[in-house]
Amino acid sequence: MKKESFFSKLSWLFTVLFFISCGGGGSDDEGPVLSASPRFITLEATESVNISVNSNTSWDVTVDQNWLKYSPSGGSNNGSVSIHAEDNTTGADRTTHLTIKATRANITVDIQVTQKAKSTTPTPTPDPTLSVSTSSISLAAAGESKTFNITSNTSWTVSSDQSWCTVDATSGSDNKTITVKADENKSTTSRSANITVKYGNKSVTVTVTQAGADVQLTVSPTSLSFTEKEESKTISIACNTSWKASSSESWCTVSPASGSNDGEVTVKVMANDVASERSATITVKDDNGKVTREVTVTQAAKPDDIGRDDYGDDTNWDKNK
Repeated sequence: MKKESFFSKLSWLFTVLFFISCGGGGSDDEGPVLSASPRFITLEATESVNISVNSNTSWDVTVDQNWLKYSPSGGSNNGSVSIHAEDNTTGADRTTHLTIKATRANITVDIQVTQKAKSTTPTPTPDPTLSVSTSSISLAAAGESKTFNITSNTSWTVSSDQSWCTVDATSGSDNKTITVKADENKSTTSRSANITVKYGNKSVTVTVTQAGADVQLTVSPTSLSFTEKEESKTISIACNTSWKASSSESWCTVSPASGSNDGEVTVKVMANDVASERSATITVKDDNGKVTREVTVTQAAKPDDIGRDDYGDDTNWDKNK
């Protein structure tokens, strides 16, 4: 009887344990999980990278070098961390460690980050270049302004070799429009100037040519009258260039025979020994013969000492009558 009771109790105990082992108490909960990738990162000088975080818990981020920046500073469950590095001016590669740690468990993930050194090879400087839009400029005698363009990738200076020709900028850099201005050219002769644009040890030249003024020539008076005697008178010449004066008759002379700009010419006539009026023409012209002016010269006849009747009779007559 006692033996049967023992076996009955033992059978009951096995039955209870069986039910417990078969799930009567439920399944165990899953523990905290934390991982990240990639674990080894190499950055260029200014590159950014994202790190993927796989977790079922909350986590924090720390780094042991402040040149590596990251965001966010923490999170929970799955997420990502963006990292970027400041410029590496040390001249050598550098390494730091970024740590992701679970906040409620002793789980950490170490990520090694290496940044390459910034290249110390300087960016090559392009060769200086400069060109001008034209190599020559023509200006009117009255004075005017014109422009030319400078196309360049460097600094430059501009100068003129003539005071009558000026530029509105004497220095600058890169591209610019230059204004060239000429004063009035009062001379009838054309003139030229050189505009020099220098850059480095090189230069280019723009030649400026200004036309000469039109010939201006006047004489005053335009006619002269002389008695029969030897006599001199003057004429005034107003001119903006060189000139020459000449007479059409040998008994009428001019002095000086040439000059420039304003001046005076003396006209001299020899005594007229004939009983008739005579005339000559004084011609004044510029050296190039573009403009000619004339002065008419008349000289009275020599008085007749022999009397004549109204009909031209050559018989003697008393001139005192």
